[in-house]
Amino acid sequence: MDEFDLTELVRAKRATENSPWISIEQISRVYAISIRTLRRMQAEGLMPPRTKRGRHFMYQKAEIENVIVVGRRVLRQAER
Repeated sequence: MDEFDLTELVRAKRATENSPWISIEQISRVYAISIRTLRRMQAEGLMPPRTKRGRHFMYQKAEIENVIVVGRRVLRQAER
C-alpha cells in the first residue's frame, strides 16, 4: 500500500465517522470488502435499502455496520 492509498483510507474513515451516510466505495475501503462482493450481496438482497443522495447511492451507516457485523459473525460460526 502506498501513501496515496493510506490517505484515501483515512479520508474515507473520517467521512464515514462524521456522516450517517456511506457509499459503496467507502464501505469497500473501511471494511475491506470488494465492491464486486458488495454488489453481489446487493443483488441477493443482503444489503439494506439504499438512498440516492445527490448523484450517488448511499446507505445508512448504522444499517451497514449491522449487516457487516452480523454477516461476519455468521461466517465465523459456519467455519466452526
